[in-house]
This record gives sequence, C-alpha cells and structure tokens, in this order.
Amino acid sequence: TLGEGAPGMRRRADYDRTRILEEAARARARRKHTRAIELYRWVLSIEPQNTALHAKLAPLLAEAGESFDAWVSFRAAARACLREGLAEKALAIYQDATLYVPHEHQAWQAVAQLQRKRGRNREAIETLLEGSRRFRTRWLRPYALYLLRRAREIDAWDFETVLELAGLLTAGGQRHEVQFR
Repeated sequence: TLGEGAPGMRRRADYDRTRILEEAARARARRKHTRAIELYRWVLSIEPQNTALHAKLAPLLAEAGESFDAWVSFRAAARACLREGLAEKALAIYQDATLYVPHEHQAWQAVAQLQRKRGRNREAIETLLEGSRRFRTRWLRPYALYLLRRAREIDAWDFETVLELAGLLTAGGQRHEVQFR
C-alpha cells in the first residue's frame, strides 16, 4: 500500500502513478469510494487534464454526495472528448451525468445540444422534457422552465412541451406568459 495520511501531503518523490492507479482500482472494486476518490484526486492534481480519470472519478464523487465536483469531472471528461472529435463518447458521458447528478440542469442541456447537433431533434426534446421533470419543486422550477423553453426552441408547438410549460407557468403565477404567440 501507499501508507497512511493524505496523498497530497506526501513528497512528490512518492508519486508512482501506476501503483496509485492500481490501488485506486482495487479500492473502487472493494467499494471503498473515499479511498478511491482520494487516490484519483492525487493523480489529477498532477495530471488535471486526464480525461479517463475524470470519467472514473465523477460517478464516485456523485455517489459520495459531492455533486458539484462530480459535475465538474463529468464536464471536463465530456469537453475533452469533444475536443478530440469524439461526440458520441461525450454524449454518453453527459448522459451518465444526468443519471448521477440529475439536478444539474446543464447536464440535461448538454445532452440535448449534442443530440440536436447529431440531427436527433425528437430525442433532444424528450431529454429536455425529462430533465425539466427533475426540477418541479417551487425552488427549482426556474430550471424546469429554462429546459422547457430550450425544448420550444427546437419545436415551438410540441404538444407535450407546451402543455408542461403552460402548467408550470400557471403554477408559478405567471399566467400572463401562458398566452403563447
């Protein structure tokens, strides 16, 4: 093993990437997520652009309740894939993000944008509708409205989108806006 204490506090001479990643994989397999997260973060502190590690770390962070950091890792991995021209892989990463951090409206929007770029407008609308349903509490309603408005940009008169948007606007006391033009 690598010893006791926080990895960030050790001297750089102790850094053995292969051994750290092997131990992280073992910790992950044994469901010792805290240890795996610690080790992956150590490697990422030295290799912050490592896409594969961000993709491995993000679900662990989400399961540990670190939603913001999970979203940051999901986004970093997906953006790196887009830079490399791997749009389908980026789409898959963003779709994983919607499962692990469903209350991150940017994840739903990113999935829909990539689907739309691939000519999958119906899938994009369905993604935005599904995402909007994750934000139905009074405090999160603005995110639901935002996602539904993005769906209307794709198809202004999609029945389900218009119906849900009208219902949310009415529930939020914005009846004047329900008169769609």
